Amino acid sequence: ETEVVLPAPQSLADRCSLLLLVLINHARPSAAQPSTDAEGTADASVGATNPFKDVLGKMQDSDRPLADDSNGSSSNDSIPPQLVADDGTTLVASYNALHDALATSLVDDRAVLLLYMIVYTNHGFLNYLL
Repeated sequence: ETEVVLPAPQSLADRCSLLLLVLINHARPSAAQPSTDAEGTADASVGATNPFKDVLGKMQDSDRPLADDSNGSSSNDSIPPQLVADDGTTLVASYNALHDALATSLVDDRAVLLLYMIVYTNHGFLNYLL
């Protein structure tokens, strides 16, 4: 009798990291006219913007004062202050906690790719690491 071995179920963190990687690396075509390369084929990815990558690139450290925190009040009372800055579009996270979480899971390819994407798109996190 052959026993079927099922793969271990993925944790919520694993699934979230996969979803985040897909969202960061997905480029939607822009409304602008697509450019053409040397062979005359259209390239729809040129000029495309990715809001998830933009937000990741603007992420700020919650352990440091925000750059534009002048009055100390938040216009987003329903959202925890550790998630959104006063401008309402900036993701705020603890670089120390992010570093610790990613460092403990570097044996997983997803964690390495996510760390690379954060370092590549966010100069503040890169400076924190250096």
